[in-house]
Amino acid sequence: MPRLFRFVLVVACAVGLAPGWAGAQTAQQVYAVVVDGDGYPVRGLSAEDFSLRDGSVRQAVLGAEPATNPVWLAVVVQGFKTADLPQVRAAIDAIAAATRTGPAGSRVGVMRPASATSSWRDLAPGLSDADWQSLVDHPEPPVLDAIGQAAVALRQAPTDRRAVVLLVKRSASNALVLAHGLLTDQLFTAGASLWTVEVGATPAAGAAATGPADSVKLDDVLTDATKFGGSLRERVADTPGMIPMAERVANLVLAQYVVTYLWPNPMLSTFSIATRHDRGDVLVPAWAR
Repeated sequence: MPRLFRFVLVVACAVGLAPGWAGAQTAQQVYAVVVDGDGYPVRGLSAEDFSLRDGSVRQAVLGAEPATNPVWLAVVVQGFKTADLPQVRAAIDAIAAATRTGPAGSRVGVMRPASATSSWRDLAPGLSDADWQSLVDHPEPPVLDAIGQAAVALRQAPTDRRAVVLLVKRSASNALVLAHGLLTDQLFTAGASLWTVEVGATPAAGAAATGPADSVKLDDVLTDATKFGGSLRERVADTPGMIPMAERVANLVLAQYVVTYLWPNPMLSTFSIATRHDRGDVLVPAWAR
């Protein structure tokens, strides 16, 4: 399945973090996803399969094990019409089914647009037909605002495994959005990564902006946000292709490891977490647990 801009973030950035240096090294933990060359999660790794890279210096991590605490996912739906509703439902159901195989207490919610704000609708008790219909063919908030509202909703989660999953059908209407500079702040505050499943072609590179002067391309913002959260943007050609891709994204989130390490040098702002023997690419967010 083709994917859109598969960015691999292997650098744990010090954005907003205190490395914990107070005369002695302090152990840090980060969630990490390992992805193989086909975009699927690599499972069954241990501490021996990970290493830190500080320039040319490599050192072992203290520990690495599968994350076992609950996952909360907030699904944002944008750009679909009533004719797409069966596929939208199937994609969300695939996310929910994958999540049910995860740790007890994991939750999936759909962000249901309601006037100027979005509200969380938990899938556990089920959605009404009206709730499902509200996800398509309706006036939508700007896509970045919808993502930000999902991040705000995830702050209530009693877990630090949080992710926003954006299902979006690309069109000229969502190509440009108002730049407000808050998206990465909202994701960081919630400790939530952003994963996208994007249906259809993106606007041509260099296309002229038709919005206000302070608008930015949606691609640029989504790229920055997924890099920041150690996640991926995925593209499929058509709406039916969204269903297996949505399931794959959920499985990537569920396949997170908790990697424990020592910040290698008090003067460093960045360093890399990698796998030994090319076991896969490591995705990590820009914040520690």
